[in-house]
Amino acid sequence: ITIFILAMVFITSWNCNGLVNIDKMKMVFSLFNERKYDIVALQETHWKDDFIDNYKHLWNGVIYHNSVNVSSKGVAFLIRNDIKSNIEMVNGFDGRFLHVKYKENDNKYDIINVYAPNDVRERVMFLKNITNVMPRSTELIIMGDFNNTLAEIDRCGKTVHKYDQSYKALTDMMTEHDVVDIWRQRNERKKVFSRKVIREGMLVQSRIDFILIAKILCVYVRNIFYVETTMSDHSMIVMNFNTEVCERGPGVWIHNNLLLYDEMYVNKVQELIEKEK
Repeated sequence: ITIFILAMVFITSWNCNGLVNIDKMKMVFSLFNERKYDIVALQETHWKDDFIDNYKHLWNGVIYHNSVNVSSKGVAFLIRNDIKSNIEMVNGFDGRFLHVKYKENDNKYDIINVYAPNDVRERVMFLKNITNVMPRSTELIIMGDFNNTLAEIDRCGKTVHKYDQSYKALTDMMTEHDVVDIWRQRNERKKVFSRKVIREGMLVQSRIDFILIAKILCVYVRNIFYVETTMSDHSMIVMNFNTEVCERGPGVWIHNNLLLYDEMYVNKVQELIEKEK
């Protein structure tokens, strides 16, 4: 007998562009509760401790946040009640970095929320710093607003992609921690922008909000997509993350459907099919 225990987690990242307006907060939390998002990473919350303590009841779960200045910065994780006991560790700094360790099926995932500075020099220093601070983990998920694009296809309008020190610091971090931009990996030529602003009467668009994931975990990503909203100039990015535990016994064989999302596996099967024709 083969038994499958499937763990499905919806992970969302969003620069909310400030979340101190009570009406906006009620709308946002109601939306997250309705869609049953399990883990939400928020950037630019502008929260103070006493403020969020008064309104945390609006979320069906627990809230971890790190803030410095109410007029800027602020990162937070919203964790649904169903999985709050799976959180083993929380730490953060500077209102720009928040790390939780999440346990599921005996695996421990390091999930990190990032809000990179707008200023290029500050951003380079920040990215180099978190490269050293982040754990050397094969089960690493980094998400947030990186304030940087990864390719020319990620910009549209008056601004252009730059292969500058900020780009280098970001790609060096990705290389050192062996993580990939999973949305771009699945959508090589697609143009989607996560931030849209009007500058000097012109629409400027960029994709600066990512979920970077350890290569070994890519097979567990069932779906990933951007969701536009009028409540911020940033889109949300939503990832459906599945893990499974299998106990195999005699007599029954069930195909692991997650292999269909493994590019190496699919390519190998296609090669075998062509060979046997």
